Order: sequence, then C-alpha cells, then structure tokens
Amino acid sequence: MDLSFWTNKPEWYKDAALDGKKILLWHEVSYKPFEHFTSLPAWNAAEKIFIIGQEADFIDLPLKDHRIHVWDSAITEHPRCYPYYFWWHQTKEVDRYLNHKNNLIDPLADNPKKIFDFLVRSMNPQRQIVADLIKKHNHEEYILGTSSQWVLGSDIESTGAHSIDDYSINYHGKQTANNSSILPYKIYNQSWFSIVTESNHGAPNTKRFLSEKTAKCLLGKRMFVFFGPRNCLRDLEQLGYKTFDDIIDQSYDSIEDDSVRWQKAFDQVKYICQCNPGALYRKILPKLEHNQQLFMRQDWQTSMLQEMKQIGAT
Repeated sequence: MDLSFWTNKPEWYKDAALDGKKILLWHEVSYKPFEHFTSLPAWNAAEKIFIIGQEADFIDLPLKDHRIHVWDSAITEHPRCYPYYFWWHQTKEVDRYLNHKNNLIDPLADNPKKIFDFLVRSMNPQRQIVADLIKKHNHEEYILGTSSQWVLGSDIESTGAHSIDDYSINYHGKQTANNSSILPYKIYNQSWFSIVTESNHGAPNTKRFLSEKTAKCLLGKRMFVFFGPRNCLRDLEQLGYKTFDDIIDQSYDSIEDDSVRWQKAFDQVKYICQCNPGALYRKILPKLEHNQQLFMRQDWQTSMLQEMKQIGAT
C-alpha cells in the first residue's frame, strides 16, 4: 500500500491502524479551501476522509461530504467534528521538555506587584480594544505588559532553547514548536492573574478557537479574564476545567455582541484590580490546581488517534 497516496501523516496513519483501509487522512497547519482536499489523489477512492487542522479552520467541512470527519481546535455541535487542541498538546509537550512550570513562584509568598499580565505578540481588533480600555480606565499601573509595551514577542521567554527571531524552538532534539507555546514563567511570577485574548474565528457559536494562550493559563495555574469568541468558558467547563464564576460575573461569556461582551469582561478586570489579590488567589487555588492537573493528564493526540482507529474499524 502506497501511504503517500492516502496520507501526508504516515506515522498517524499507522498509529491509528488504518493500513489497508480506503481512508484519506490529511493534516494541514493553516486554512485550505475545500477544493484543496477534493483535488487530492485519493479523494474519489476514499470511503472515509479524516481531516486534521490546528486553528479551527475546517470544522464546517463535515457539512460538505458525509465521508468527512474533522479533528480541529474547537468544540462544535456536529457529530463528525471532534476536538483536537493542537496548541494545548504542543504547550504541554514543550513544557515536559523545558519544565518551566517548576520555575513558577508561589504568589502568596512573593506578592507580585502587578494584578494582571496582558501578553500580546501582535495586535488584532479585540486586543486593541483591551489595550484601549486599559488606557481609558487608567489601569496601566495594575497590568504588566502595557504602557506602550505591546510589542512583538512580549509573550516570549528567552531560554536559550529557541530564537525569538525565528519563533521556533527545538525540543527532544527532533521536533520544532512555535515559541509562543513556552510557559512565560518570568512574566507570570510578576503578576497574579492573566488577560487572555483569543482570536475571534467566525460568527458566535460556530468557531470557538482555544489556543496556547488559554493553555498557558491552565498549565501555569492562572485565573484569567477571557476576551475572545462567545461561549468559550462554557466549552472549558464542558472539557472538565473549572472557571471562576464564584469570583467574577462570567455571564459575559454568553453575550452575542463582541464589543458588549468584551466591555463586560473588562468590568471584571476592573473589579479584580480593586480586590485583595492574595485573598482571591487563596479562594481559587483548588480550581487552579485542578486545571493544571487535568491539563497535564489530557493527551489530545492519543485521543485523536484512538478515535480514528475506532471510526476506521466501523
């Protein structure tokens, strides 16, 4: 069997026990139009089609062909679309190599000066809104990474394991990972909590993308206020994670209008900045420890391959 006819990920094909089956398995790291897949040599011959993405680009494809199953970085309501949080998997694997979580300092012992970090590699509309709100409400003194410091690479730690210039690291001597997957422990050690700004993919409730930005908070035991697509906090709870509705008003998560949702989210930032951070941290610490432990237990790649094996066998 010529695997190159059926897949561009032969190692996954074998691990999912798909050898000898008429299954097309294709992985893409960025958006490709539907026609890209229909032009693949095995398209017409395939009895099933497995498409794997990384940025919630392909979650609508099962609607186009009954043979298609998709694994991508989102939860959807379609029964043939499965969550595969690539960026979470990479963040966990990189930290297994660098072990940065062990460099985190207990904030109750160190008492950081800043309440929040606001990590920005590049500006997009909602990050600009957050930046503008911080300035408008004179909250720069509470937040690490502001005061005109929103610069390329501000969420990157210098470790010697990677180059900030090429945005990649090598780990285990054979794999390359984007350096945004590195836990920014030096920044976390200077602040109590985090502002997370995820990319807003598609209309509400269609493409709710969770990347390494959220993953680093789960791994780093951070409470966070979320600026991104609607219902992402609901998705986190569905995945087994604890959110912070006992501390802040998380009803903002269900608001359909982006600007209204983000304004209400920023109201929670303002509220937290007026609280005693140590008292808040003590209250939520069991949730933070739960989130970190669950994050380290979950193996998205193994789960994906097991699902493929099961579907391929039917």
